[in-house]
Amino acid sequence: MLAKAALPVSSNYRIFVGDSSQGYPIVGLTWMMVYKRYSTPDKAAAVKKFVEWVLTNGQTFNA
Repeated sequence: MLAKAALPVSSNYRIFVGDSSQGYPIVGLTWMMVYKRYSTPDKAAAVKKFVEWVLTNGQTFNA
């Protein structure tokens, strides 16, 4: 989130670094939607663990 905050975002969610007329976006945004609250503490802990994995060790699966 911090990296995106420094870049201007257009209404179609394309992000360019530099002059957009000289190229095209080479990245895509991925959204993750989660609830603020879950029905059980175990479910909340499992979702938290998954999100932490996605943002850390899970990044090694991106190519």
